Amino acid sequence: MDVNVDVVVVGAGQAGLVAAVFAASRGMTTTLIEARDVLGGTAAKSSGVMWIPNNRFMRQHGVSDPRDDALRYMARLATPRHYSSTHPTLGLADWELDSAGVFYDHASRALDSLIDIGALDVVYDPTFVDYYAHLPENVAPYGRTVFPRPGHGKATGGKAATDILADRAAALGVSILTKSHVVDVLVDDGAVVSVISEDNEGRRTKFNVGGGVIFTTGGFSRNPTMMRQNVALPYGPGCAVATNTGGFVPIAQRLGAQFDGMDKVWAAPIVFERTLREPEAVCASFYLPGDGFLITDLRGRRVVDEKAPYNDFTKAFFDFDWQGARYPAIPMIMIWDADHAQIHAGSRLGNPVPPADVDGYWVVEGADLNELAQRVEERLASLAAELPQATLDPNFATTLASTIGRFNHQAADGVDEDFGRGATTYEQQMALRMGPGKGTNPTLRPLAENGPYYATLLTPAAFDTKGGPRIDEHARVVDVAGQPIEGLYAAGNCAASPTGESYWSGGASLALAMCFGYLAAEHSTQRAAERAAQQNHEEARIAN
Repeated sequence: MDVNVDVVVVGAGQAGLVAAVFAASRGMTTTLIEARDVLGGTAAKSSGVMWIPNNRFMRQHGVSDPRDDALRYMARLATPRHYSSTHPTLGLADWELDSAGVFYDHASRALDSLIDIGALDVVYDPTFVDYYAHLPENVAPYGRTVFPRPGHGKATGGKAATDILADRAAALGVSILTKSHVVDVLVDDGAVVSVISEDNEGRRTKFNVGGGVIFTTGGFSRNPTMMRQNVALPYGPGCAVATNTGGFVPIAQRLGAQFDGMDKVWAAPIVFERTLREPEAVCASFYLPGDGFLITDLRGRRVVDEKAPYNDFTKAFFDFDWQGARYPAIPMIMIWDADHAQIHAGSRLGNPVPPADVDGYWVVEGADLNELAQRVEERLASLAAELPQATLDPNFATTLASTIGRFNHQAADGVDEDFGRGATTYEQQMALRMGPGKGTNPTLRPLAENGPYYATLLTPAAFDTKGGPRIDEHARVVDVAGQPIEGLYAAGNCAASPTGESYWSGGASLALAMCFGYLAAEHSTQRAAERAAQQNHEEARIAN
């Protein structure tokens, strides 16, 4: 079956829904193709927040967020090894600086347009702080983050945001095909002219596109082969939806796209056993609430500031022991006491401490530290097939007791001399928002002298990848010569990200998806309109 449409969008996550809604709002016939039977993708599992520099709310509140300063902040984080404030590109590759600049210039405009057409409903918190508010490059640390409006009995967070987008898409007449995927993209004279989809029953449809096809299919974190081929560090299972298998990669390769950042990921710790039993439902542990807990490696030593932003927290997993030829912090072991279990249990943001009414099968318990160590060792033995190198050091229990003693001494004083837990503005604020402690440092409290104690295993998760074909200022995929492939667009995690090895702050990934999905729709609809006008002009000329 052949169908003529203006725009085809592939993938119904944040970027795809934004692209489809905006294309349809401009009067374009729009088809949205989604591999799953529901819309929203991984974005629906998220908090739904977006990090948008110089947004309308900041301007309304008189908060200045200058472009040059914002780009310096982004560059400092994206490539800390190469960053220089005096370098012409701040140490970034040319395309990275260009892409970051496009994001600064258009993310706020995209947000405004989507609010104006009723596709997004957000609230502003002028007190919410960036993860890296303490860096000198961050001259506007408050107010860049916007939140989905609370659901008032409906869905909340990312589900609320994607539901609004999906409802608006339906109202605007977007044709939505679920349980379907793209099997081919056809090119004529260097430009994409058609896309072929196939549903789960094997039925195929050829869509002839006037404006183009916009891929928003997510990364390849659910493709173990592609992960091993591209990502050197041993990330384990994440929390992206199962269809994030990198299907756009071979298509873009065949069309001559230029790739970058294929080794980069959006990272977070995750409760390992939940990835095995609940791969679709599990959420990465984006924030560990409370104060009466610590995290050790397999030797019983603390290895990280437990309150660090999740992307940077995850880097601590990869401290390699060359003598033992292993990663002693894969998995890490999170340990807490009974007070913490009672006060800070919950499910929000991937909290590993289960509420009382939830089967916390991933938690082990010990009456004292020796018994806890024994239970952890038994649990690791049961997971030997999945974590073959994960064994506790023989002196783990003794080292753990010493580690907790040192932690308790520092917690009583309110100063973490080893890792600086609670020393940044972000950590202090999140402690107050998510449940403050009672000491001088709200992120620290000495663990109880007596058990019971609890533990779970955390592993490094790529909750999605961030590499793919490079895109230009209109989200057009560019070829190896740096020229746009006309009619082919990409946005979200299937495209190369300018964030490098960093996470600029909470909501950066969704904001980038929103921005470039919007730009792809804007350009493809303009292209469709221009081509339709040319065709009408030619038909009129022939008729006369």
